Amino acid sequence: MALFDNFNSLFTTFKTVLKTDMYSVNAFSNEVIVTDTSIKGITAYTTGVNSIANSIASIPFKLRKGNEALNSDLSFLVKEKPNSFQTAYDFKRSMLNNMLFRGTAFAHIKRNNGTGVIESLIPIDYDRVTEAKIVDNELYYMVNNIPVHNDDLLVFKNSGVGAFGLDPLSIFAETLGITLSSTRFTKRTFEGDGSNIKGVVTSTHKLNENQKKEFRESIQANYTGSNSKSLLVLDVGFDFKPVSFSPEQIKLIETRNIQVAEIARILNVPIYIVASEVPSNYNSIEGQQLDFYKRTLAPIIYMMEAEMKHKLLGRTEIKEGQYFKGSIESLLRGDSHSRAEFYKSLFYLGAISPTEIRELEDMDIEVDGETYIQANLIPSSLIKDFYDSKVALDYSKANNE
Repeated sequence: MALFDNFNSLFTTFKTVLKTDMYSVNAFSNEVIVTDTSIKGITAYTTGVNSIANSIASIPFKLRKGNEALNSDLSFLVKEKPNSFQTAYDFKRSMLNNMLFRGTAFAHIKRNNGTGVIESLIPIDYDRVTEAKIVDNELYYMVNNIPVHNDDLLVFKNSGVGAFGLDPLSIFAETLGITLSSTRFTKRTFEGDGSNIKGVVTSTHKLNENQKKEFRESIQANYTGSNSKSLLVLDVGFDFKPVSFSPEQIKLIETRNIQVAEIARILNVPIYIVASEVPSNYNSIEGQQLDFYKRTLAPIIYMMEAEMKHKLLGRTEIKEGQYFKGSIESLLRGDSHSRAEFYKSLFYLGAISPTEIRELEDMDIEVDGETYIQANLIPSSLIKDFYDSKVALDYSKANNE
């Protein structure tokens, strides 16, 4: 197409070469390679990612118009089955994992060639998207070296501005490398290889340099490595004293705790999400859930809602008031008793209807079977007539007495 003939010479404000295959960090005297695979070995990072991804993936995103949930093919596609090989839960979880590990997640919006109706959402491997460019004020992503219009892609970004989210591999390579190095150093320490000096051998005999060398080589050959003997035998006049350092002496535990806190800041999660031994400042599970939602989940949910609204709906549908809404009640709800009391209070205030309660609880709108309510309840639309007639009746009785 002529549109892309001069692609390389075009204005590239949104450009970014996202490819960052690996970063080398020299820490603790151990060469560490930081990749999207190696950081998955950082338990705090993976735990944080899973907490975010699994929480949001469990939220049903519904197509709504005003207060009404719409039951359409597009609604089914987003809420239940985005494509032939994934459920909505798997789709959202895989997209969020890509976003949190690589900074950006992509999915192709596949439309019917004849009608333009959206048929499926297909995740795209991060490495297949190399850069983004602007052509005639329109944003295109290069997917497998083929330009794809922004409107044909769902793009989830963790943070930052422009065409791509911030890639944690590039932004936090040094911090993640130190964490990987400290993990390796911890392993070596508990295996007895954490210090350069393992022990000191003293002798009542004076040894020359060749004898010292032979003695050292003999010890290394027989009592170090995977095939070493467990029992050290020394000649008369020799004494061995091991040299070791405790985790406290080398600040190992303190370093690990600092790195966990760094991971929590990178992922923008409360530290108790990635470190279970750290106590929370909240006295209830509900308080923790609300903190996690406000601090971490809400911005991501809003981003996803906006992206789906403007990529999956046309201008006409948006003007009619259609939008996608993540039902967060499942995240914030406490135990059954607390939820029942909450709904009950709203119901008696006339602030919510049984139909709305059933929808919030993901229950069918239609009730199956007979139901019973308290006899003294009346519709709010009749409340004025009810009390007017009651006052008139009481006034009549008072005059007749």
